Amino acid sequence: MHYYSFNIADYKKDTDYLKPIEHYIYRSLIDRYYLDEIPIPKRTQPLLRRLKLESEVEIEALNFVLNEFFTLEDDGYHHSRIDNEIAKYQANAEKNRENGKKGGRPPKNKPKKTQSVSSELAVESELKPNQEPLTTNQEPLTNLPFDDFWNAYDYKKGGLAKPEAKWLSLGIETQKLIMAHVPSYVKSTPNKSYRKYPMTYLNNESWLDEITDSDISSNYAEQSSSARPHSNRSDSFDSQPQVKTLSHEEQIAANKINMEKAGLKV
Repeated sequence: MHYYSFNIADYKKDTDYLKPIEHYIYRSLIDRYYLDEIPIPKRTQPLLRRLKLESEVEIEALNFVLNEFFTLEDDGYHHSRIDNEIAKYQANAEKNRENGKKGGRPPKNKPKKTQSVSSELAVESELKPNQEPLTTNQEPLTNLPFDDFWNAYDYKKGGLAKPEAKWLSLGIETQKLIMAHVPSYVKSTPNKSYRKYPMTYLNNESWLDEITDSDISSNYAEQSSSARPHSNRSDSFDSQPQVKTLSHEEQIAANKINMEKAGLKV
């Protein structure tokens, strides 16, 4: 989860007695809990490292916060309210995923408009003998199915929940640009160890990178050799050959051309 509601009054009421270092630790643990969507691990050593806690006073403050606000279970330290919020979020994400597989959200049930007998006869008389009556258009799609991207990218590394949440946060036009770009990118990285993790690809807006036929040929040859693959970390440099740098507008225009070639509506 990248967002959660925060009630200032409730927090102040429950934590007014905490010291500044304990406030820092508690808020940091809350953020980590929501972001990772898992309980706080039992081992405190990684927590000390991530929160930059070193002195005995700071370590004592961490243990106090864990014992005061969390419940230790087999899989780590739990927080009941956060567990409930994550469960609701994941249930909603699953619902959106199922709707995406069916082609988008179901249309809302709208009350049928009543029509007088005379107006119905007038409409019927205007129809040609073999003409079918007009039908109400369906609501437009708000998202392309995440599974379309996940399967087309064909590199299921780094987990599914975060890429799916990122996908659902994008507009449908951006999703179309991505789906037009992915086949060329996948073709240019036949060795999957050279391919970015799905989350890295989405976070870096890699669909705006232009890929030419010559790039595909050279990348294929290089990746078929014993060259060292690049790191999938988002802050690392790719070992793939550098392509010509385009402006943001040129990149979008190039991807729209790819969309048209793929038969997608721009």
